[in-house]
Amino acid sequence: MQTEIFEKLKEANQAALEPVVKLNQITSRAVERLAKQQLGLVSESLQEGVKQSQSFGDIKSIQDLVQKQSSLAAEYAEKFQGQAQTTLEIILETQAELNALAEENFKVASAKVEESFKAVAEKVEEGVKAATTVAPKKTAKKAA
Repeated sequence: MQTEIFEKLKEANQAALEPVVKLNQITSRAVERLAKQQLGLVSESLQEGVKQSQSFGDIKSIQDLVQKQSSLAAEYAEKFQGQAQTTLEIILETQAELNALAEENFKVASAKVEESFKAVAEKVEEGVKAATTVAPKKTAKKAA
C-alpha cells in the first residue's frame, strides 16, 4: 500500500516538473539566441565606430563631414533595423513555443480534472448504491 502511494507521489512530482523543465528549455534557448543577437549588435556598433573614426581623415570640409556622418548613420540605421527584426522574430518564436506549452498543459490539466471528477462521481455512486442496499434491509427488519 505504501509503495503504491509513493509511486503515485513520484508520478505526480514528475508530471508537475515536466512543464517546468520544458519552460526552462524554451526560455534558455531564447535567452541564448538574444544574447548572441546582442553580441552581434555590439560587434557591429564597434565596427561602425572604427569605420567612422577612420573616415574623419578623409574630411576636407564641413560638407564632407555632414555627408559622411549622414551616410554612416543611414548604414547603421539599416543594420540596426535588421537586428531589431531578428530580435522580434526570436521573441515571436519564443512566444509561440510558450503558447503551445501552455495549451498542452491546459489540455493535460483539464483531462486530469475530468478524470478526478469521474473518479469522485464513481465513488459517490458506489456510496449511494451501498446506502440504498443497506437501508431497505434495516427497515425490513423493523417492520417484522
